[in-house]
Amino acid sequence: MAGLREQLDRIFKLSRFDQECRQFQERQALLPGLREEIESGWILLQKNLEEKKGILVSVEKERRDKEMDLRVSQESLKKRETRVNEIKTNKEYQAALKEVSQGKKENKEMEDHLLKLMGQIEELTKEVSVLEEQYRSSEASHRDKYQALVQEEEELGRKLGELSMVRNGLLDGIGPSLIVQYEKVRKIRSDPLALVEGGTCLGCHMHVPPQLFNQILRQQAIYTCPSCHRILSIKEKEGLAGV
Repeated sequence: MAGLREQLDRIFKLSRFDQECRQFQERQALLPGLREEIESGWILLQKNLEEKKGILVSVEKERRDKEMDLRVSQESLKKRETRVNEIKTNKEYQAALKEVSQGKKENKEMEDHLLKLMGQIEELTKEVSVLEEQYRSSEASHRDKYQALVQEEEELGRKLGELSMVRNGLLDGIGPSLIVQYEKVRKIRSDPLALVEGGTCLGCHMHVPPQLFNQILRQQAIYTCPSCHRILSIKEKEGLAGV
């Protein structure tokens, strides 16, 4: 097992490596959400189009039914109008005129409703046409964006697999207890290590107690910052050059 100073050197290298890997891990964590966002947008567009088409079909059916009802009512009205001239008594004549008048009123209401339905159909047809154009124009774009994210996710998975093997190599020569302590701090700090310079932790910029600082200088054990709990070390000429 390497000496304490060498172990600290290696754990600092491991920390730098982990921080470089974090950007890949964070990006990987985002990708499922980005894929879901693209897929949700595409599904919503499809849903809106299908719903609008369904409404259009329903209104068109209602129009056809109303047109048939109107034709039947118009034929019935013609027959009633023809019979009016054949009626002999005034009472029956007045009753027949009332029926004709009511029939005309009902037919007018159906005609007005038909005009309203035709207006709805015209608007719905335009809306469906717009949605269909949006669907066609965005189909390729959605598919390309989704596939690009899938490919990126696969590439990141391979990249992180390779980095994991490199990390295992960096762990060689570091004592198990130091690794456990390092991983414990890494759960709460993205940068679990810090240098001490002039009695100050460069991780949180808080002063460490003088006695602790002297103990760190002797490098006989692993010490953590009382304020931020990062693992502490001293930068020396022979030690962490370039840290």
